[in-house]
Amino acid sequence: MTDLEVARIMAAYKVSPEEQLRQIKFRRQLVEWWGIQPGQRILEIGCGQGDMTAVLADAVGSAGYVLAVDSADESYGSPVSLGDSAAAIKNSVLGPAIEFRYNFSDYESLGPDSDFDLVVPANSSWYFTNADQLRDLLKKVGYLAPKLLFSEWDANPRHLSQLGHFLSVQFAQLCSAHYADAELNIRNALSKDAIKELMRSAGWHPTSEALFNQPELSDGKWEIQMCLEAAARPGADQRLLPIVEAIRANQHHTEALPVFAVVATLS
Repeated sequence: MTDLEVARIMAAYKVSPEEQLRQIKFRRQLVEWWGIQPGQRILEIGCGQGDMTAVLADAVGSAGYVLAVDSADESYGSPVSLGDSAAAIKNSVLGPAIEFRYNFSDYESLGPDSDFDLVVPANSSWYFTNADQLRDLLKKVGYLAPKLLFSEWDANPRHLSQLGHFLSVQFAQLCSAHYADAELNIRNALSKDAIKELMRSAGWHPTSEALFNQPELSDGKWEIQMCLEAAARPGADQRLLPIVEAIRANQHHTEALPVFAVVATLS
């Protein structure tokens, strides 16, 4: 399928067709660099709205399989919920190759004989509560597949235009660490080097790495908006005011941070 055909499957395409197409194009770059092949069986961790899920399913084809799991509830997400997005994908030509599971955390239930070729946590590691939780997950999935395909935002801005995204990530991480009702996704914005060290400690050996610059994506703008809205709520901690002011001063610097991708095998 073309990127446009995949984008049109997504429920969010009706909300913002241009942005949905950009999101699909970005994920296609990752899938092509990872070298995913037809017929492979994939466990995707942190599938969210299913943008990566759809591209993975297109790559593995009708002979392949994608089990897409997320810890969130199907009702989560706005203006399109995770459940609504999953339903749109399942009702498409890609649907037969995909299984979605939400409210999922029990990786042991999959068993060591689940026969996956690949585990794919794509831009989902910052949502884990802490580094120990991520390390534990990486250890568990080592029993499920021999290869790990990993991507995440690189918390190291290369340009001033990325400063707004970077500052909003730091704000979200601080809020999530100290306030249970912060309602911000980012909880543990580990650096690239820290993540690679976690991989090694969990038994994975990174074999190749690449960096993708995605200035056209709106993720930086979204994070800035969410942080400023959180800071404006009654009772916001005044100790966070300096970083809020820094975000406001750089809210026009909305370019998304780069994304790093890694291929790792079991040590």
